Amino acid sequence: MKRWALVELGLYLLILVILTVPVTLRAFAPEANVKDVVMTFIGLSLGISLMLFSFGPAVFFLYADRWRRLHPAPAGEMEQLA
Repeated sequence: MKRWALVELGLYLLILVILTVPVTLRAFAPEANVKDVVMTFIGLSLGISLMLFSFGPAVFFLYADRWRRLHPAPAGEMEQLA
């Protein structure tokens, strides 16, 4: 499972690089330099990271709520919890 997570992370980074470099070169052409590409990459990376950190907990709680609805506790456990 951990290996698959690393592969997925690598694919996301590859997609980010593939999208960042041509867009930056197009935006700053013909005076594009490495600094512009790196700063755009950092900006996009921070934006995506912020989005994941802000929506991540909400997605977890929605998933946990749905899990509880789909897998209710047996009757005996409900009496012990109350």
